Amino acid sequence: MLTTVKSIVTLGDEPQRLAEIELSLGKSEIQGCSLKQAARAASRYAERALIPKVLGRTKWNRKRAAEELQISYKALLYKLKQIGLYGSVD
Repeated sequence: MLTTVKSIVTLGDEPQRLAEIELSLGKSEIQGCSLKQAARAASRYAERALIPKVLGRTKWNRKRAAEELQISYKALLYKLKQIGLYGSVD
């Protein structure tokens, strides 16, 4: 979500980023959706896109990926489980 907000502010591509958020939520969900729900959905969408890229860059070194993402190793494992890229949290 922070990346989306930064790109809207710096690049001015608000329509494109808002369209991405709509796709991640589904148009029907947006009409009855709170800002908090929209922010969570956008955050999950960003995590699903960013985490695999960082893991690819680090050759799936999860410790380095967590450091690069500035989250704890345990948080990365939890997020991997949420997005279906890891079986269970150690």
